[in-house]
Amino acid sequence: MSRVSLGRCLLRDHLRNRKMSQAEFARRLDINKRMVSHYCNNEREMPLDVLYGASIILDIPMDQFYEFEFGNQQ
Repeated sequence: MSRVSLGRCLLRDHLRNRKMSQAEFARRLDINKRMVSHYCNNEREMPLDVLYGASIILDIPMDQFYEFEFGNQQ
């Protein structure tokens, strides 16, 4: 059976593609801009409510915010 885990957060890439600053994104989501920096730098994982809000604001499916890592479970 394969094990799946979250890899690199792609939020920074999505913000850059939309030409949106981390501060603007934080304002729209009503969260601290420092937390956005943590997500962009892979220091923290986005909680589900933030991931959902990001999906709506950026019009990107939720599964497109992280790379996924696959490994075998033995």
